[in-house]
Amino acid sequence: MVKTRFAPSPTGHLHVGGARTALFSYYYAKRHGGTFVLRIEDTDFARSKKEYEDEILKSLKWLGVHWDEGPYKQSERQEQYRAAAQKLLNSGNAYKCYLTTEELEKMRAEAQAKTGQPRIRSPWRDRKPGASEEGKPFALRFRYPDVGQTVVQDGILGDVTFENSEGDDLIILRSDGTPTYQLSVVVDDLDMKITHVIRGDDHLNNTPKQLLMIKALGGTPPQYAHCPMILGPDKAKLSKRHGAVSVYMYAEEGFLPEALRNALIRLGWSHGDQELFSDEELKQLFSLEACGKSPSVFDVQKLSWINGEYLKQKSPQEFVSFVKESASLDLSSMLQEEGSKKLLETVQRSAHKAKDVPPLLSWYLGEVKVDPVCQEKILKETQKEWIVTVVSEFEKQVWNPDSAVEIFKNVATQYSLKMPQVAKAVRVLLTGNLQSPDMAIVVGALGKEKVLKRLRQFTA
Repeated sequence: MVKTRFAPSPTGHLHVGGARTALFSYYYAKRHGGTFVLRIEDTDFARSKKEYEDEILKSLKWLGVHWDEGPYKQSERQEQYRAAAQKLLNSGNAYKCYLTTEELEKMRAEAQAKTGQPRIRSPWRDRKPGASEEGKPFALRFRYPDVGQTVVQDGILGDVTFENSEGDDLIILRSDGTPTYQLSVVVDDLDMKITHVIRGDDHLNNTPKQLLMIKALGGTPPQYAHCPMILGPDKAKLSKRHGAVSVYMYAEEGFLPEALRNALIRLGWSHGDQELFSDEELKQLFSLEACGKSPSVFDVQKLSWINGEYLKQKSPQEFVSFVKESASLDLSSMLQEEGSKKLLETVQRSAHKAKDVPPLLSWYLGEVKVDPVCQEKILKETQKEWIVTVVSEFEKQVWNPDSAVEIFKNVATQYSLKMPQVAKAVRVLLTGNLQSPDMAIVVGALGKEKVLKRLRQFTA
């Protein structure tokens, strides 16, 4: 049975790269009817924080990633790691290294100068400690092979070959008795019977080390698959300026979880020309074979478009609930009257995220604030008598928002104007700018009393 895992470190927020890894691992397990495990790699005791762990769990739940096992915490599995380290020592696959920090730094500097790589082979690799070492602190190092090659049969990248002679005798147990990442992750994957490890290609260089360690422990390695990195729109490494912020910040900005989930799953995976996928479709379709080998581009503008597409699919009631939750704006009253309901539907079609909604409705919900550019270019050229006539036309007719354009045409003809001159002026007086819905919708949403009040303020 397929069993995947996501193993974040609670030393910071969950960002888009980690979230993509979680989604790939989750949907691969679901596609094969398998199990998805959540593991918290919190052995960096100095930097791991409970608030980061809580936010990671919160972000995953918001995204719709539901683990079947866990969350397991490495901080609670120290004895298992020490037992594995002792097993490697007993079998000769690890050795005690008594190098001091100063000696180690000197050796690395010399190796860097000589070979361009800070790799070393400790002199304790083939030296047995004597009486003079008794009681001194030591680290346990894994005995890396001197010859041969280690081939990573990668589920995305294909076969990747590493020369063993270029490997380092990595520390697996520090002098204070705490295990390192390389040992912990191997022991966890074996104990938890992980069959597939899907992660970013920044981990690719770790894989031969872990394969060799698994072999030394007598275990069966999982299938590895490394996803190429995520870039910003300028093809540079993803950073905060590209939107590489905490995943939950997208929730706070008014994005839908299905939108971010869809945007991230498409970073390196595709299914024909289809752009939008439901949760159930992803559980049926996701595969490693359809993942690309090239870096992917994360674009917040594309995410906004995707979010807008999902917003359009919401019912008016669902849209109102989402805006209330994400933007703290209660629009439920707009569902009660036909004119305001049409305005709400128009805004729903044009908004890209929840926080877009308050600005789009500011003229409807509060007082009009005229845009300075519109004041200078539109209202400064508008004659009061034009607007007086528009008011008069609205007053003497049976209230019908759909007749607004016809009124503007009549007034324009009366004053030898072009219809847009009148319509633009009225639009600015009613909404504050030229970027607003169709005039019939604006007039219908405001109602006769508010329309006349706003127009009369200009003519007073």
